[in-house]
Amino acid sequence: MSPRAADKVATEAREWFVRLLDDDVSADELALWQAWLARSPAHRDAWDRAADAWSWGGEGAPQRPSIAELAADAYDGSAPVAHWQGAPRRAVRPALIAASLAVAVLGTSAAFFAMPSGEAQAITTARAEHKQAALADGSKVEVGAMTGVQVRMSDARREVKLDRGEAFFNVARDPRRAFVVKTPFGAVNGAGGAFNVDVAGKQLCITVTEGDVVVQPAGLFAKPVRVTAGQQLVVDRSGATVAASSPVTWTRGRLEYRNVRLSVVIADVNRYAEHPIVVRDSSIDNLEYTGAVKTDATADWAKGLPAAFPLTVQPGQGGVIVLSSRS
Repeated sequence: MSPRAADKVATEAREWFVRLLDDDVSADELALWQAWLARSPAHRDAWDRAADAWSWGGEGAPQRPSIAELAADAYDGSAPVAHWQGAPRRAVRPALIAASLAVAVLGTSAAFFAMPSGEAQAITTARAEHKQAALADGSKVEVGAMTGVQVRMSDARREVKLDRGEAFFNVARDPRRAFVVKTPFGAVNGAGGAFNVDVAGKQLCITVTEGDVVVQPAGLFAKPVRVTAGQQLVVDRSGATVAASSPVTWTRGRLEYRNVRLSVVIADVNRYAEHPIVVRDSSIDNLEYTGAVKTDATADWAKGLPAAFPLTVQPGQGGVIVLSSRS
């Protein structure tokens, strides 16, 4: 993608993000936004950067402002804050909202993607695509659909960045160098063994199948959590919870869940769906789902949801599937 095209996509992402901050977003607008996301992996990357600008920092992050609060803040960075506070207020232009968000996005992504020096490797996948790769240290990784993984090896450290999607790591033991997987919701530290990392919706899920890992959730006061083989750790806005693990089956074309929020399931499923699934009513998000989804039959799965939940399924613009509460 050319720099000009990338700038255009970044601008569109910021405009969508600012629009979706408001509370009066219609179902049609949500469908159009989901269709825009599904059009290209570059669109999802740009959206993630915009969203990270507000969500970075875990529980210690400030609440994102409303459209009204953004409009009331006329500060444009042209003068020191102390000078501006005593100056007459003026209305802020929509372009300044996007510009201030752009600054936050650049600062956040620069911090997140800063990597130590050493040998680099990047692995990316498209919708419904899996990839397997051998890393320079002898470790192996299987990367799920719509996932971006960046690996950096140095003499002192083995570091992976995973900002969205899912990957299964089989880590070669090396007592001299830690193996760290960094995500927007926390870091996973393992000296060896095997574990799965899933960044879906607004949560991080770690499933350990061999050995153990120590997870450091994001947030100034979050405490590290040790997760051993047969356990699963979920990190979200409410905290960190350890439970018995579910099998890691996505590598075989099957997504399995046990008492998982429907919003998280849909975030996973949308990485494989030809047409995205859009949730119209937020009350649907917290419904708990137990069951399995075949990654090559996501539309059929969505159509069957009304049999288990009080919701309806309707077609939307661009082929999206819209879920609504059944009144």
